[in-house]
Amino acid sequence: MADPANHQYDERIEFTRGLSSKDQVYAGVILNLNKKTVIQNRYDVTKQNSDFDKLFKYFLEGYPQYVAKVMTELDPEYLAQFLPKEEAKDDVTDVEVKTENAEVQAE
Repeated sequence: MADPANHQYDERIEFTRGLSSKDQVYAGVILNLNKKTVIQNRYDVTKQNSDFDKLFKYFLEGYPQYVAKVMTELDPEYLAQFLPKEEAKDDVTDVEVKTENAEVQAE
């Protein structure tokens, strides 16, 4: 007999510029990373866990390679508050180096 306490969730994370109507129909959680707002959270019917910072931290911990990469480009200072102090310093330095290299290559 199956244990009713056992659940499996399939998650998918996607980054887009702009939302399609399909995104709003099928996505459980939609965050606007530029404005730091929660657009949609279907999993929180009580509206108690729709805090952007909490949801951002959840996705950062679950998908660090994707979330950190995007937020390093959008807002490295915001990202730094969620990283351990030493790691945050290294990430911001890396962004500055990448930016400088891009400018040098463009000249």
